[in-house]
Amino acid sequence: MSKIIKKFDEDVIRSAVNRIAEPVIQTLTPMGNNVLFEKDLHSIVTNDGATIAKMIDSEDEVEDAIIQMVKYGSLATNQAVGDGTSTTILFTKKLVDMGLDEISKGTKPMTLRKQYQQLRDSILEHSLKFKNEVSKEDWEKIALISSSGDAELARNVVEIIDTAGLDGMIFLNESKN
Repeated sequence: MSKIIKKFDEDVIRSAVNRIAEPVIQTLTPMGNNVLFEKDLHSIVTNDGATIAKMIDSEDEVEDAIIQMVKYGSLATNQAVGDGTSTTILFTKKLVDMGLDEISKGTKPMTLRKQYQQLRDSILEHSLKFKNEVSKEDWEKIALISSSGDAELARNVVEIIDTAGLDGMIFLNESKN
């Protein structure tokens, strides 16, 4: 059943964004913390922001809708570039907090929207100046971080990427052993 939000409720928005942001942000950086997450009678310990984000929801329909929007954006980043879930959620939290503060000071939401769109365009234009090609050595460093320091696994990942190519498809099957 759909629920119509008749009143702008800053507290529900902040609560929903914090509910997904707090555990995910713990995982930031290669030395990020592990998070213990319990759902459906089983526990998971991970430092992967995408895994944590996928598991978060709310019983409250409105709060859950907001969580799903944040989750959708962050997982879209992960899908597009292979990482960035936690960073996207951190940015979302900051933008929501700052936006709600501005609205409470009297800024009109549509004005704020235009300002955020201008900010986005400026960030995209500026970030392209730092774009560079990723070398095999860079892939090795990335794989080593992603594998939590497992050098053998990192080497295998880079070898597979090298074999498949950057536009190739890599399929993983669970071992039967």
